[in-house]
Amino acid sequence: MTQITDTIQFDESKELLSGQSSEFQTWFNENVNAQITDRLQPVETDEYSRPKTYNVEANSITFLVSPNYLYAGSASWANSGLTIKIKQ
Repeated sequence: MTQITDTIQFDESKELLSGQSSEFQTWFNENVNAQITDRLQPVETDEYSRPKTYNVEANSITFLVSPNYLYAGSASWANSGLTIKIKQ
């Protein structure tokens, strides 16, 4: 577990945002996900020019955020959620 705030932790064994605590999900949406806008350039894109990974810093922690696209073999941006890792 990585301490995010005094009361919020990130569980590294659960990379899907949906698997994290509701407190972490709320914190993440307000502090990390809110930074993923048209101005934030992805670290890399896939063959369809969709963002593959973003680096987002919050609370002096760098989060690697990847969309989980529903249709890997198409240009559709529909996704089922986010995979999150902490950059060591």
